[in-house]
Parts: sequence; structure tokens; C-alpha cells
Amino acid sequence: MNYRNELINNNNLNELFKLFQNEHGNKFSLNYFRNKFETSWTEKSYVGYFAVSEKNETAAFYGGFPCQMIINGEKRLVLQSGDTITNEKHRKKGLFIRLAEETYQFAESEGFEFVFGFPNKNSEHGFFHKLGWQNLGTCTNFTFTFSNFNWFGLCHKFSFLKPLYNLFWKKQLKKLNTSANEVLKYYEQNYNGVLKDANFLHYKLNYGNSGLVKIGNHFFWIKKDNGIQIGELFVSNEEIDFHNYLKPLAKAFGVKQIHFSCNEHHPLYSNLMKSKTEKNIGLVVGLRGLKNKYLPNNLTFVSGDSDDF
Repeated sequence: MNYRNELINNNNLNELFKLFQNEHGNKFSLNYFRNKFETSWTEKSYVGYFAVSEKNETAAFYGGFPCQMIINGEKRLVLQSGDTITNEKHRKKGLFIRLAEETYQFAESEGFEFVFGFPNKNSEHGFFHKLGWQNLGTCTNFTFTFSNFNWFGLCHKFSFLKPLYNLFWKKQLKKLNTSANEVLKYYEQNYNGVLKDANFLHYKLNYGNSGLVKIGNHFFWIKKDNGIQIGELFVSNEEIDFHNYLKPLAKAFGVKQIHFSCNEHHPLYSNLMKSKTEKNIGLVVGLRGLKNKYLPNNLTFVSGDSDDF
């Protein structure tokens, strides 16, 4: 079967929604995808390609999300790989590789320096052995456990109580809500990686389910995920006592566990490794050069960098 490639845009975005709806039901809304692909703050939006069959059936999609990285004090335009999907009737026809290469060619022509992402077990082989990605290793997942009452666990043990916890979560987010601009008054990124400026945080808050909260004098970027997942630790004190720092957050949202993930280049990594917390292997990180064939080897990645956060 022959296929043609079509660049994604606001007019055909509904085709991506239908691909995901066919695979995952109503897990994602059309508005979710619209907000996710609207990255005009980077001066680039809608990067990715559909494969369309001879019968005009949308068969597959490979796309990415423009963002900025700060590398040695300079902003770089880069692409995060994400939202790859193939209709089950069109699998094993090489569409993933075909659309990825087409997307990379387009991105390079648009001035993107490199593409990065977090391949899962199903896609690792394609990225690292067929698309020429460089494997940068894995992140480490840190899990902090607290003794406060576990509202989250109780309400998720009994499914009929889940809506009650969801209401409680939303109420606490609203009560403790703070702005990206307020957070950034007290935080300055001191590592090479995805730039956590106001534009990026506004973007992530707009399409995802995360929130920014302030408890006491501390700021947290959080998402509900098996307790709480933290997007980034907005602290610069490398000797911080993480358990005491995170305890008020666990109490405020009634969770037993708080998770954070980063790789070894994060400024707090050494102290996190020394802390009394559960440590597990996390996401695999990969990188491929586009316009810039020189790839930095000291990039930091955190939970909030993932397009799923």
C-alpha cells in the first residue's frame, strides 16, 4: 500500500485526536492536543507528519513539540519527540521510521538543533538502532514516603471514592495556587537543559494536569500520579533535607508518596542519592542531532520535561 505524508496543522489536528481516540478511547480531548501543539512562544508550532493511505485513511502520526534549552547560557531551539501512534491496520509497514525521518528533515530546515525524547521499551529499538539516536542513559526515580494519613491511597482503593479525592485535589490546587512568575522570582535555573521560564511553565500548565502551588515559603510544580509527581525542585540549596522539605506538601494533599525523577547532571542529584529514599531506574533519555551535529553531553532532564507531565 502506498502512503502520502501530510504536515500537521490546526485544520487536520482532528485526525490525530481520532487516531488516539481509536486506540485509547476518550482519554485525551481535542483541546488537549490543540494546546499541546500550540507552541508559538518558541516561534514554531505544529511539527509532525501524518501518513495517509490511498483510501484517504489516516494511518499513522509522528510528531514533536518545540521547546527551548539553555546550554552554556545560550537559548537553543530543540524538538521533543512525542505523540507517536499507528492505526493497528497499518502497523509493520515502516511508517514510524518514515514519518520520523520526514519530521527530522522538516525540523532541521526550520532551524531546530536537535531532537530529544524518552523512548519506552516498545520504541527504544527504533530510536537507537534505526533512527540513529544517542542513548544518554536513564533517569533515577526517587520516591519519598511519609507517615501522614493517606487520603489518596484510601480513595483509590475504593473506586467509588475516587471522585471525592479528585474534588479534594482540585480544591487544594485552587487554594494553594501560585503563578509561574511568582515561582521564578526566587528560582534561577543553573543547569543545561529544557529552559524552565514562564513561557514553558504556562505552556505545560495549559495542556497538562499539573499545577504550581506554594506552601509556606516553598514552591512546588506537581501532578497527581500514584501520589504526587514533582516536575522540578525549585530549590538551589544542595544540602536541603528533602524529607522535611516535602513533608508539608504530602500532608496538604493527603498522599503517602511523592516522586521526583532526574538524571545524574541535576545539581541536586548527589544529595538525592544520599537521602533516605527509594531509588529506581527511570526513563531512558535519547538525543539526535539535526542542524547541530555536536551534541552536548551534560544535559539535565527532570520529570517535568516529559510531554506526559
